[in-house]
Amino acid sequence: MLGSSPLACRSCNLRKGTRISGIEPNSNTEARFFHPRQDRWDEHFQASVESGTVTGITSIGKVTVEYLEINSPSQLAARQLWIRLGLFP
Repeated sequence: MLGSSPLACRSCNLRKGTRISGIEPNSNTEARFFHPRQDRWDEHFQASVESGTVTGITSIGKVTVEYLEINSPSQLAARQLWIRLGLFP
């Protein structure tokens, strides 16, 4: 989805701060965060159109989901609305 991938929202930017990487919980290894201008969204994430949940499928995706709290209650509520409006995925 390069070029059409969503850029980070304000809450993600605030959670990210100046960090560029994090520790993946399952492997305990460091991975960089997803970069919306360099990475393809569909290579790193899967989205459930039923729940709105985003799952990381690579180390980059997993670290990004975890550190940016992409599945927080407020993010899920917004994403469910976007799904109903046909704006996501």
